[in-house]
Parts: sequence; C-alpha cells; structure tokens
Amino acid sequence: KALYDVSFGYAVFDARQLTIVGATAGYGRGVAVQNETGQRTYMKMGTGGVGLSLGIGGFDRKIVVLFEDATLFQKFIDNGYDATADAGGMFGDDKETEEIRFVDGRSIFILTKKGWKVSATAAGTKYWKDADLN
Repeated sequence: KALYDVSFGYAVFDARQLTIVGATAGYGRGVAVQNETGQRTYMKMGTGGVGLSLGIGGFDRKIVVLFEDATLFQKFIDNGYDATADAGGMFGDDKETEEIRFVDGRSIFILTKKGWKVSATAAGTKYWKDADLN
C-alpha cells in the first residue's frame, strides 16, 4: 500500500504460464493506469524462456507492476520489455520466492492461486499496447 501511494502509475495483468520439458511460455492481458488522471492503456503480454517445473496448480498468475515515475511508466507502455529470472516454491497459501528484476524503478508483485509448485525459470516477458482496445 505504501508503494502504491507514492507510485506514478501501475499495471495489472491476468497471466497464464506453463513449463514443459525445459521450455516455458505464457500469455496474458491487462491494463496500465496513470494514478493521478486514471487514464488507462490496455495491453497484452507474452512470455518465453527456459525452465523446470513440477507441481499442481499455481500456473495462473496476477502480475502487478508499480512505477516510480512518469518516464518509467511511459517507457513501459511504449516499449514494455521485462527481463526476469526467478526461482521459487509454493505450498498451499504459503509462497517463498526470490526474484531478480533488471529494470530499476519498478516494484513487481506476482500473485498466484492456491497450489503447489516448485520452479526455476529464466524468461523474457514482452508487454505491448492492445491495438484492438486502445
């Protein structure tokens, strides 16, 4: 809540990700919102990379990105690339994760449904404007 209160804007995505035999892929849709004006930009996302995963559930995710300033927010809308490496485990409602984000000035939260999942992935995610909705 404290980060949201001082952020310039945020983006929220409903995403699906699946890892099979060393490859990970995902897709999703969302919206970027400028806090002061409420202006919305509808977006899509795609993920690809390599990884190892074992488990049941935890594959549907909600991604929330908070942006520190106007420049970072606009750069995300215009260019939207995020390079990510993560490793984590989730058991029921408990989730332990360590993530590395390569873009400064953003706080990223990944929310998952109940489930059991152990994973290690290195993936790139591309976000872009949804031409049909903007």
